[in-house]
Amino acid sequence: MSHDQSPGIAKKLNLNKFFAVGDDKRNEVLRALGLSAQRDHDWTTIWAALGLSAVQKRKLWEDLQAPMLTVAEVADIVEKRPKTVSGWCDRGEYPPDFPVPFDFGPRTKRWIALEVWAYRQPAIYRKRACGIARPSSSTRKILRRPTGNGLVPTTLDPMAFS
Repeated sequence: MSHDQSPGIAKKLNLNKFFAVGDDKRNEVLRALGLSAQRDHDWTTIWAALGLSAVQKRKLWEDLQAPMLTVAEVADIVEKRPKTVSGWCDRGEYPPDFPVPFDFGPRTKRWIALEVWAYRQPAIYRKRACGIARPSSSTRKILRRPTGNGLVPTTLDPMAFS
């Protein structure tokens, strides 16, 4: 794959910024995603590990490499208190059209910034955010998403467990 066809390599420092974490938490997040914490990864690998399609439209590469948002940052954008947003996460109950966070463990919830902005200002960002590709249910592999109690398989494909 040439550089023009690849979104590039995510080095450790890039990943610290992307996940909005320090070195130790970055390593924990990478391991939870099933990736080596000892090497750099292509962005397509990172996206696939998050449950997104590895292949994304070029116009979304920058958005999908932008730092993920913390609870405090999301709360600021949606004009709520961090405690309110944390409560939504704890209960797993979100306002309609609110993006579900990536759960990287206790006190480590992260959102794709474009999706939060699409919730806040749909007239401006929704169409772009809807362009983020996700695997179809027919080709979806069992993804491993980190939780507070370790890894659990997640999939929308009920046949994946048979």
